[in-house]
Order: sequence, then structure tokens, then C-alpha cells
Amino acid sequence: MANIQLLQGTEKIKDSYTKINTSVTNLNNAKLEKSGDTITGDLYLGVAQNYQRIIRRPSGDVSSFLSLDFEGVATAPVSITFFRRANTTGNKEFVIFRGDGTNAVHLRVLNGVIDRLAGQNVTITAGSGSPQGVVTAPPGSIYLNTAGGAGTTLWVKTTGTGNAGWTAVA
Repeated sequence: MANIQLLQGTEKIKDSYTKINTSVTNLNNAKLEKSGDTITGDLYLGVAQNYQRIIRRPSGDVSSFLSLDFEGVATAPVSITFFRRANTTGNKEFVIFRGDGTNAVHLRVLNGVIDRLAGQNVTITAGSGSPQGVVTAPPGSIYLNTAGGAGTTLWVKTTGTGNAGWTAVA
């Protein structure tokens, strides 16, 4: 009788071991590597309902989108960081493409300066003082003087591609 109970206990241990081993295998298969893996469905962070969906891949006529919904944040500031705060070298670039399959850039922010808008090479930037002789930009660009002053706060690049040709807007 003792041998039968011992055999039954051994079978239970083997069964438990098999279940644990299967669980570990499933976890390993479910994890994403830091590079090279592909997500084939929606990726949810937090609650997965309505517009709390974070990243969605295209499927037929369903649009791709990135939606960040900070549920429960009514008055506190929300910060989205695309780059490590300690990244002090290299360009910091945020690009939105036109979306027509041509890879044409619709909007680009490079190192904190808008340098492409609606697919056009223009610059929207800011600084203290006049941009004349200091800021290089193509015609149509805008400069905001943070020092202010009557007739010297808003500047438009009217001629040339160098750092001259800026006109203050009264």
C-alpha cells in the first residue's frame, strides 16, 4: 500500500513538473527581444479599451495610429519623452511622413527646430534678439524673438538662403 501511495505521489510531482516546464516555455515564447522581434497585433499598455489602445498596426482599411491616453490625469502635466534626457550627442529628430507611400517628409523637428513643414523646407525657430546675420534659413521661415519688443518679436525670412533677408513684422 505504501508503494502505491509513493508511486501516486511521484506521478503528481512529474505532472507538476510538466506543467511548470510548459509554463516556462510559454513565457519564453511570449517575450519580445530588444531588437528584431515583430508584434503582429495591437500593443496595449494598461487598460485595453476604446482609445486607450496605444499602438495599432494596419489591417485592411484600418489606420495605424499612436494614441497616448493618460486616463485619470485631469490637471497634472503630462510629459512624453522621445529621447533619453541624457542623450547629449547626435541629432534628435522627430519626423512625420506624408503617408502616401513616397517616404516624403511632411513635418520634421530637428534638434528642437521645425525645419520642414507641410513638405516644404522652412524653419520655425526662436531665440533672443534679432535673427539678422545669425539664423540661416530659407525664405518663408519664421523666427520668434523671445526678448520681445515692439515690431521686433516676429520675423519672416523674405529673401535669400543665408543668414540675411529677415524682415520684422510690425
